[in-house]
Order: sequence, then structure tokens, then C-alpha cells
Amino acid sequence: MAFDLAGSEGLAEGRSRSRRSRIVMLMLPGLIPSSHLSLTSTSVTMTSPSSTSPALLLLFLLLSSVYAEAPDCANKEDEIACSSEDKCVKLSYMCDGESDCAGGEDEDPDLCLVFKSHYRCEKEEVACRRGGELECMGLREYCQQVDPPCEGSLDPRMCKVFQDNTIHRFPSIVIPAEGVPDPSWRMSEALGEDLVANLNNTFSHPDCPEMYTMVADQCLSVFSVGKVSWGEARAFCRVLGGDLLTLQSVEHFTTVLQHLQNHQLTSDFWLGGRQREKGRGWAWLDDTPMVMGSPYWAVRRYDECRARNVTSANMMTRAANGSTCYHYRQAPEAEQLGYCATLSYQHYFYITDEDCLRQKSPLYGLGRNKRKFVNKVTLAVFERAGSEVTDKVTLFRSVADFQQLHEVAGKGGHITIIGGGFLGSELACALGYKTKSTKGSVIQVYPEYGNMAKVLPEYLSRWTTDKVKSEGVDIITHSTVKDVTTTPDGKLKLSFDTGKEVGFIYTFSLVYTL
Repeated sequence: MAFDLAGSEGLAEGRSRSRRSRIVMLMLPGLIPSSHLSLTSTSVTMTSPSSTSPALLLLFLLLSSVYAEAPDCANKEDEIACSSEDKCVKLSYMCDGESDCAGGEDEDPDLCLVFKSHYRCEKEEVACRRGGELECMGLREYCQQVDPPCEGSLDPRMCKVFQDNTIHRFPSIVIPAEGVPDPSWRMSEALGEDLVANLNNTFSHPDCPEMYTMVADQCLSVFSVGKVSWGEARAFCRVLGGDLLTLQSVEHFTTVLQHLQNHQLTSDFWLGGRQREKGRGWAWLDDTPMVMGSPYWAVRRYDECRARNVTSANMMTRAANGSTCYHYRQAPEAEQLGYCATLSYQHYFYITDEDCLRQKSPLYGLGRNKRKFVNKVTLAVFERAGSEVTDKVTLFRSVADFQQLHEVAGKGGHITIIGGGFLGSELACALGYKTKSTKGSVIQVYPEYGNMAKVLPEYLSRWTTDKVKSEGVDIITHSTVKDVTTTPDGKLKLSFDTGKEVGFIYTFSLVYTL
């Protein structure tokens, strides 16, 4: 008879590791003649001569056992047993699109639907509410909570998988009625209450327009309930009259970070920072360079370590601290993970570089010191300035208004247009072209970085801005009118929130188009 010894040298390494059968042969000296036994690297062969008695053979079989070792997966927290074969697989291999169990139970669609479902938690984690606190924890830890147990939407059959430490197809798992936790609708209602509380803190303020709240001196909209790509987030921000948030200073960054933490928001948020091409450097939406390093950017930990280099005063590069190997590296990294900036909840809302197509929440603002819709604020500035100012201000509404302005431009007048939308940009082009031949002038002022920036992609907005400039229009970007006054000699003077002031001669007409 022959016994296969394949697998007797231990467990195979890597993803295909399994517990295979091994041979235990209990042999008594003199029981089987050595001439009847031969060994090779793969098999044991025993010949049974006629001289061997049946009783002796029976005794040999009783003393020789061939058994399959049952998988002992409970000794490792990150392993679980297959139900279709004697094999342990890593939890990280469950529901990864590739079957590791012979019966495919580790890729069972119903099981994977629950395994991958989580509320604001990472993969292999689920939200657990205990004592009024909501926290993310591993699935196994969630199922082990007893006093008190977790209140959550996790299917109890998933806990059965971890209690048995064996993967089963979901339809085959039966839970006794008394083991079913509270209905999921209770968890759903609790999450709804959390959502309302967050909306009250992030979508409402008397000094800001609808969907915005006041954070220090800026109206912000913290849209934590939606998750979209970076481009979609920016488009959505523009619809609401804002843009993805850009951080102006350490103080500004600290204020925003504290607001997110104080209201216990747990989403990742897109910022208005990106690197268009590798090697070009990171910049905000207005092309202002982003400050690298601390205190803005997050630190990530890696299993492998690397030495850090420092540059001395004489421009010599050397390894720091005796070539000490460090497991931490600061974003953004040379081996870039993505080209868009985000405030990462995992990293306590420090900035990380992420894939622009990942799903995250929009975080956007109207700009510093913008407490109402810009048009309402600007209009109020002129309304309280007095008749000596309002007589020279036109709220553009009709063809008659254009005819009046066209006449002013034809006489060499000086016109300032407030607003960078479609109407203001079209008007600036037409009047700028007219003043080329009359030695007049046209100035266009708006808070955005370019013409029609709220409705056009950035590259088209910048192209439009260049086109307007080519018609002879002077453009002042990133500016909102803060005050308008008259000088002793009858000139008008505009003051902007940037601190800049512009004075105009007598033949002046200001057009308000927002």
C-alpha cells in the first residue's frame, strides 16, 4: 500500500496557504521488515508479502493513522476558516473579487454586500452606537461587544460568521429569533437625528445665505451628506455661488479644522487645491502656491521605513540622524497617491493627496468677509452712499440701459462694471471695444478669479478673461466693493475688500450687473 506525503513538510506560504493532510505512521520495531518498506521524497510504499499474517496487518492499520488536520484559524485575529474546505483565509481576502475558498463562499454576494457596507467607516469596519457614542470598529470587535452590545445596522448573520469563525453562504445562516438585535430602523432614525444636528450647524446662519454657515469671518457650506468626485464637488459648489475652500493662512486652517472637529463631522472633504501635472507643484484654484509640510499636511505610516535626507548650509545632502529609518512620511509624497487635496478625517482633517475620482464631500465658501450674497452686499454699499453717488450708478436691466452706456462710451466716458457673470462680461467686451476709438475706459470688477468662473470650466473662464482684456478692459479680480465715496473735486472713489482703492474722473458711470 502507498501513502501520499504531499504537504507533510508544513504549510505553503502566501495567499494559497492551506492546511493539508499529513501522515502519522506509528511503527513498532520488528513489526514490518525493513525489506518491505521503501521511502521516497513523495511517498511511502509498503509491500505486503504473503508471509505477513492478517493479524499483523490489522495491528499495523490500527497503529497507523492517516488524518486531515482541522484548520485552527482562531489563533489569529486576521484569519477565518472556509466552510467548503480545510483552509484559513485572511479577512482582507474576503470580498476582494477573487475566490480563496473552494466553494466560493468568501465571495458570496449577500455576504459581501454586508461585509462592504459601512457608515462613514473604512472597509472591514462598521459604525457601533453604545451609550450615545458613535464609533467605527472592526467587524469582529463589533460582534464581540456585550455590555452593552452595539446598536447598528449590521446584519446579525455577519456576527454569526465571526462567532463560528467560519465563512458560510448567507442564505444558509439561520439566526434564532431571540438573537436578532433591535430593528435597523432604530439605527436609521438615530442617524437621521445626527444628520439634522449637523445640518443645523453647517447649513444655517443669519449672516450667510441659505446652505452656508459662519466660520470666523467666512461663510462656509459643509456638505457632509453628499460624496462625489473632486470635479463634481467643484461644479456643485459653483451652483450654490461658491467654490471649493482654499486655505489662506494657518489661522484660517485652524478655524476650519476646529469647526469640523467641534461638530463631530466624520467625512473627508475636498479642498480647492490640486496638482494639475506631476512636477508642477501644488496650487489653490487661483494658482496661489500651496504651502507644503507642517502644519498643513498629514503624516502617513508605512510598514517599510526610509531614511530622511537633510541639506547642510554648504548645500551638501546627507542622511539625517545617522541614517535612522523612519516609518512615517508626510503628504504629498513623491510616489503620488492623487492630484487633488482633501481634509482627511482619518488624519484628523490634515491635508492629504488623493485620487480626484474618489468619493468625498464638498467643502466650499463664498470667500473671506463675504457675509451675504455678494450682489446684495455690493448693492447696499451704493444705496447708502447718497444721491451724489447713486446718480452715477446704473442697475443694468434693459436695452435702454445699454443704449445709455453705449452713448457714454462713445463720448470717451469712463465706465466701471461690477460683476463677472455672463451679462457683465458681454457688456464689458462691447463697451471696451467702443472706447478704443474714443479714448474712454472700461473697468470690470468681480470677486472670482476669472470671467464667468461660476459657470465655466477653469480653462474656459481664463480664456474668456483674456478675450475681455484684449478688448481694452481693465479687470480687477478677487475684489468686492466695500465702500464708495466722493472726493472734494467731485470724483468717485471705490474701496475694495482687498484694501485697494480706485479713483475716477467726472465722466463716470458705474454699472451693477450681478
